[in-house]
Amino acid sequence: MAVSCFRILLLLSILICGVCGKGKKFIWTNRIQLAPELEFKWDISDPDFITGEVVANGVQGYAGIGFSPSGGMPGSDI
Repeated sequence: MAVSCFRILLLLSILICGVCGKGKKFIWTNRIQLAPELEFKWDISDPDFITGEVVANGVQGYAGIGFSPSGGMPGSDI
């Protein structure tokens, strides 16, 4: 389980940094608008990975995403 979470977080970090898919248009199969300026898109077509992207329009600084096996995240600022 820890290895799977590490893979997901690593993949999301790469996507958020913009290293992956430069110049390519990715077709997301799922998306959710969390707030007017915050959207999360993801695809689960690969059986081994979840590919995702966080879009934060008009946000100064960084946007991040976290995963918890228990549903809680003590110390988070949300």
